[in-house]
Amino acid sequence: DITALMTPAAPALGLPVIPVDEATAQLVANGRVLNAEGPLAGLSAGDQVALTNDDRLIAVYERAVEAVRPATVIPGGVL
Repeated sequence: DITALMTPAAPALGLPVIPVDEATAQLVANGRVLNAEGPLAGLSAGDQVALTNDDRLIAVYERAVEAVRPATVIPGGVL
């Protein structure tokens, strides 16, 4: 299987990877701004993170002053 030879998308970005639950994944899929709480609370302004759900890269988010905003949303995600 060729996929066994491929590097997973999220770690390949070189960003911190944060798995999110299904409810948060639904918000992310629609490009919603997230509150800087839970695992996102420790981010500083300008920090980027890769968000995953069910081992799929679904977005890259960036910490703004007041919240965490989408930089890129990947519909359906990638492995």
